[in-house]
Amino acid sequence: MWSSKKYQRAAEKHYKTCKHLLDSIDTVKADVKPQVISNIFYLSGYILECILKFYILEEKHKTKSYSKEELTQLELWTHDIKGLWEKIANESPFWKKRTPKESPFDANGFEWTDLSKKWTEAVRYETDDKDYKNEKIVKKHFTQTVEPIFLKIKDKH
Repeated sequence: MWSSKKYQRAAEKHYKTCKHLLDSIDTVKADVKPQVISNIFYLSGYILECILKFYILEEKHKTKSYSKEELTQLELWTHDIKGLWEKIANESPFWKKRTPKESPFDANGFEWTDLSKKWTEAVRYETDDKDYKNEKIVKKHFTQTVEPIFLKIKDKH
């Protein structure tokens, strides 16, 4: 069985891991740094996936736990983070009613970083995409996409 809190805890765990890795990236040996960076990118997708599912379940569904079949019916048994985001942006008054000062991004016109658009659960197998290993690009993805969404939802709940 799955619950909104399970998704919240998973998002928090991955967020703390990525934050720690980014904060200590300068201490990572050069020969393993690309792998660490690509793993930060990989985990960052799960931060978004889990925090968005948490938000949807908290806001729209009051059941305490869900089966895989119920999550499938709710269109939440997915790794499609952009689809989850669009589901929230199109349906949630919390995201629609805020002013630009209240949030670092606009839900309806939200621009995913170029790297954010590439995320799927299959990136764990990718070894050729240089963006996944580029420290500057992954940091931008984390600080401009992942962290603001995670913190906004976390602060609301």
